[in-house]
Amino acid sequence: MDQELISVLLVDDDDDDFVLVRDLLAEASWSRFDLEWTKEYEDALEIMDQTRHHIYLVDYRLGERNGLELMRAAIAGGCNAPIILLTGQGCREVDLSAMKAGAADYLAKDHLSAELLERSIRYAIERKRTEHDIRRHALELQTRNEDLDAFAHTVAHDLRTPLGSIIGFAEQLEEFRETMSKEEIQECLQIILHVGYKMSSIIHELLLLAGVRKKEDVQRTPLNTARIVTEVQMRLTRLIKEHGPEIIVPETWPPAMGYGPWVEEVWVNYISNAILYGGRPPRVELSATEQADGMVRFSVRDNGPGLAPNEKVRLFTPFTRLEQVRSTGYGLGLSIVRRIVEKLGGEVGVESEIGQGSVFTFTLPGKLTIGHT
Repeated sequence: MDQELISVLLVDDDDDDFVLVRDLLAEASWSRFDLEWTKEYEDALEIMDQTRHHIYLVDYRLGERNGLELMRAAIAGGCNAPIILLTGQGCREVDLSAMKAGAADYLAKDHLSAELLERSIRYAIERKRTEHDIRRHALELQTRNEDLDAFAHTVAHDLRTPLGSIIGFAEQLEEFRETMSKEEIQECLQIILHVGYKMSSIIHELLLLAGVRKKEDVQRTPLNTARIVTEVQMRLTRLIKEHGPEIIVPETWPPAMGYGPWVEEVWVNYISNAILYGGRPPRVELSATEQADGMVRFSVRDNGPGLAPNEKVRLFTPFTRLEQVRSTGYGLGLSIVRRIVEKLGGEVGVESEIGQGSVFTFTLPGKLTIGHT
């Protein structure tokens, strides 16, 4: 098996020390090293700020400056590669200072051997990699926990209001049904039924979001967009009957790749939002165009009041609802749309101006680009 080539920068103003380190690294039996050398403090700091090397060997004495100063300055400047401090002779005080400053190791040159230097370098690099992995996993865990907290808050917030309505009207029926007219009873039942549908929709969205977050690899296949859009309109039958929108659909659709059940949910969100928050009566225009980069851009145009810039910025933010900005909102759905589309290799977007309506878009790989995504 080929040995990894380890790039090393030696910072030392003594020619003899350079020869010593070069020869010791050449004797190493388990690793291969590419050694670079500089004598100057300022040059070393500039190089270390770029983190171009796997590891840095820094001599304690650097003319008027010292290696501890260089190490502290490099770490403060963003150097995240391990640094080993070298000294002519061991000194406990310098050893402790090096450890506190962030040194990966402290080696005395008068006791240095090829085996010791090689082992110190390998261990320092591996420890640093482990530290990076731990930090990355900790950040991922923190993000997931924050998502979970926000998810729980969303569930509580989105279900509390409709549940309160159901309880309120049910209590009204229980207490006053003997004195209520048939029309009043029917109105209460219709409201309970309507709110029940809303709760069912919210639960469906939350379950879908959980599924999207969980699923890592999705098999993309050619989409039958015409059939998907027809299915979506059937799912939205009640909403369409209630609001009477004019829905304009193209005669043909360009070929695209995706995961049908998820893409259907994207269309459900976009079209239902266009109906709910469009003009009166709503006018909803669907379209798709093939782009020069091989992606297909799908869009839903509405005739609503349009969106302010600050509203557009927040639309696709996870667990953010537009009613936090104004009294009506696009709901949890758009954060799900964003996750779905990005997992399928596309992007979401919105174009809107106050008084000019909105165009919500998403892109998916075209049939010819799927092998390159």
